[in-house]
Amino acid sequence: MKTITKYHNPRFSSFYFPNFGIQNVLSPIKKENPLSLHFLNTFSPCQTACFFSLHPHNPKSRMSSLTERQIPLSKTRLDTKPLHHHATSSDVILSNKMITNHIRSGDLDSALYVFDNMTVKTTVTWNSVLAGLSRKCGKLKEAQELFVKIPEPDAVSYNTMLSCHVRNSDMERAQAFFEDMPLKDTPSWNTMITGFAQNQQMDKARNLFLMMPTKNVVTWNAMISGYVECGDLDSASKLFEKAPFKSVVAWTAMITGYMKTGRVGLAERLFQRDARKKLGDLECYDCRLY
Repeated sequence: MKTITKYHNPRFSSFYFPNFGIQNVLSPIKKENPLSLHFLNTFSPCQTACFFSLHPHNPKSRMSSLTERQIPLSKTRLDTKPLHHHATSSDVILSNKMITNHIRSGDLDSALYVFDNMTVKTTVTWNSVLAGLSRKCGKLKEAQELFVKIPEPDAVSYNTMLSCHVRNSDMERAQAFFEDMPLKDTPSWNTMITGFAQNQQMDKARNLFLMMPTKNVVTWNAMISGYVECGDLDSASKLFEKAPFKSVVAWTAMITGYMKTGRVGLAERLFQRDARKKLGDLECYDCRLY
């Protein structure tokens, strides 16, 4: 029975290889490598590209010299078009994960590189790249151009594009986009209310708040925090008392607002009230344990 050797590199996931000379693949010192290419050929092109992280010529990569010397040109990043020529669902899922990982690490260029070389793209693929563009300031135009190309945009697509307008403080276009959306869910309403609140346009935020069919804790927090930031503590206090659920964000916003305006007594009373509430919740929880 062949034993299994585990090779771990922090840049890659853990791979398990049978002991048939694969150590030559992982060691650039040895020149003889009769079985390494045979082994690598058992990977699909997509898996091979993933194994070498799509950056074989990166000088920081420990695999760079190995790739240049031992991997055929068709398996390097210089020839990626065949990568999804006969793409399977697993290939698309793998590529989507690679795009997501690049975006999470802030490497938008690498995410776009993978995206551009995919011949099969799902709505998830488009949404992932759109999210990456929306998080970068100054990428509003690129995000708009990408959005109109999505074959079948869904609620996530519309919400991501809406968030992009809000992040770029383009509230006028955000409102126009919001009004034209075929479907408005709770996240889209919250995005608009939060955007208006952050830009101190509380009248517009309040109008949307009153029109919103279903409100959640994010909605109430956005309104309360918005009034506090504008210095309208009376409106913030009224809304705070009406809120069916008060999160730590709401309590902190109110206490901070009172402290900033010199209403120390109100801040202390609210803090003690919060402490009593937490103590009461803890006592109720203890009672349920017995």
